Amino acid sequence: MKILKSLMWIVSAIPFVVTAFIIPALPDTVVLHYDSAWKADGWGSKYMNWLFPVIILGITGFWALMIRYYEKKAREAEAKELEMSRKNRGNEEFDTAAEIARIREENKVVQDSISNAKVLAIVGLCQAVAFGTMQCVLLANQYAQMKDASITSAVSTGRISNIMIALIIIIAANYLPKSRMNSTVGLRVSWSMYNETTWSQSNRFAGKVLLAAGIVMVIIALVAEPLAATILNLVIIFAAAGISLWYAHKVYIIQKSLNEK
Repeated sequence: MKILKSLMWIVSAIPFVVTAFIIPALPDTVVLHYDSAWKADGWGSKYMNWLFPVIILGITGFWALMIRYYEKKAREAEAKELEMSRKNRGNEEFDTAAEIARIREENKVVQDSISNAKVLAIVGLCQAVAFGTMQCVLLANQYAQMKDASITSAVSTGRISNIMIALIIIIAANYLPKSRMNSTVGLRVSWSMYNETTWSQSNRFAGKVLLAAGIVMVIIALVAEPLAATILNLVIIFAAAGISLWYAHKVYIIQKSLNEK
């Protein structure tokens, strides 16, 4: 877990470092925007390049706070049960390390909190990779155009962003079924959160749907024009969400009828 959190911050800091290294070499006015055909159509101060790295660090800070919340929740549940175990055993010999290991293996609150903290760390890392890649591509475009003013078309940040979003969805799809019921990550609607069964089945199904959607989105991003790919990928995302919600409602109806019998 510590490694994941460290990686998240390291990757988030890379765009900041790269920007600090590149900005002195750029002219005062650089390309900041591209049209739908990814031709340069908007210029501004080179110092506007600082905005994205700061946003990346801010978003990472948000994920770090959420991770800390779940880690604190796990520690508090662990300490509470550890204290109860000590009281129940009285003067018996007490192996603290073994008891902590047992609590982490058996206590649902501890397991859920640790699992959710890990999922959030992975989400934060993926977000940092995606946004950092886009920032580096933008800086590379600006540097290339500075060296050769005749360059009017750049590496498509649109294509890169579509690919990165698709990859994030694929990664999230693999971890979605592993998340425990919570109020932060996963397919969180009243139907899926009805009980543990609806949560597990709904998120497992949603993970499969998102995995298929992510693969299709990668293919579209590679072969279609960026603007068309963006529109198609949005349609796919909404369709995947709709299918996942439909299945969650179906599972909810089944579970509710079983509980009412």
